[in-house]
Amino acid sequence: MGRPKNQSDTAWEEYLRAIADHSGGTATNRERELLLSYAELQFRLHGGGHCSLCGVHVRHVLPVTIERNGDTIQHCCLCTRCLEAERATATKLTLRVGNAAIEYAGRGTPTHAK
Repeated sequence: MGRPKNQSDTAWEEYLRAIADHSGGTATNRERELLLSYAELQFRLHGGGHCSLCGVHVRHVLPVTIERNGDTIQHCCLCTRCLEAERATATKLTLRVGNAAIEYAGRGTPTHAK
């Protein structure tokens, strides 16, 4: 009988499986799965982080870039609540690791002075 798998072995297997899975779905869905698998792997290996805005514990640490009124704001990670709040006022919100990215069109409309 072989040695029991530890948590990091299982996490690596899941991460590599997500990378290798080219069947079905669009490129956007594959990138999303890849980013979420990467975030889960990082959580299992190193634990989570803390939201840049409110300080609450965050399981999946992914860098967030927010574009609003011509300004760009970067956070190391945001909790779901703060992410949705930022998305409500942003023109564009991006989660990016390397070349993989998930972009959300913000719900906020740019305000222009007349």
